Amino acid sequence: MIKAGFRDLQSLTKSGESDAFFAATFRILQLQIGDLLDRPAPSITAEAIAELFHTDESELRRRIQTLFDRCDQARYAPEQSTTERESIVKNLETIVSELQNRG
Repeated sequence: MIKAGFRDLQSLTKSGESDAFFAATFRILQLQIGDLLDRPAPSITAEAIAELFHTDESELRRRIQTLFDRCDQARYAPEQSTTERESIVKNLETIVSELQNRG
């Protein structure tokens, strides 16, 4: 499911559909973290991340929280450029890889 999500994300990166792009980014994070913590994906929110990783002050936690925040802010901010979306995808790929290595 995550691989399919990344394929969709690649298409959305180029299409300029900012809302759909950030929704897909958010969903991939929810799925990966939910799998790692054995929790349903919809229960993984920015607030849940802060709570679940409250004792973890790692760079990974900071990047996850930042990406969740960007997804939330995207609902109110102007559209992102293709270059910015590509950077977000690379960051998401790194986060997912690190989470998979943790699990």
